[in-house]
Amino acid sequence: MESNSSARGVSLIELLVSVAIIGLLAAISVPSLTQISRKRELRGAAAELRSIFREIRMRSVARGANSAVKFRMIGEVWHYGFFDDGDGDGVRNEDILSGVDPMTRPYREVFGSTGKVRIGLPGIALWDAEREERIEPDASPVRFNRSTLCSFSPNGSSTPGSIYLTDGADGAAVVVVYGTTGKVRLKMLARVVAEAR
Repeated sequence: MESNSSARGVSLIELLVSVAIIGLLAAISVPSLTQISRKRELRGAAAELRSIFREIRMRSVARGANSAVKFRMIGEVWHYGFFDDGDGDGVRNEDILSGVDPMTRPYREVFGSTGKVRIGLPGIALWDAEREERIEPDASPVRFNRSTLCSFSPNGSSTPGSIYLTDGADGAAVVVVYGTTGKVRLKMLARVVAEAR
């Protein structure tokens, strides 16, 4: 007895082609999802830094005197501490060392122990379009003039500078503090593509 069923199965070749197409689409989308995740982590870290700067800026305005945040490497990790001007000449590294400018918040780890984002530079050269300069992998990632101290005045202005962030791979960003306004912005950085720059 023969069946008149019109049901038909899938051939092995059709199944393999379908699996190959799905695999190709997955391979294309995974790197972009990874990049999106890294950018999100960099933006989150920048928001944390922004809140640190906002807090010390508000402290300075409320006190009517300079206050500063100082970044310092302890072991392999960057930490920050708050200091107030103790003698009316602004917060200065020499005054911090001598105890004239008192510490108002002990050093804390910047991002805690979680996440891949940290203050630092990836192991590749970067191009900072805003400063129009090449940033080498061994450069200091915290730069406020020639220091790691960012001071705010009672009118809200600050020491201009920047903090470079890396996601542990080749992604990088810079958190820029603008001196006149005290505003803080995040800029994503591109790797140096050609040595001609």
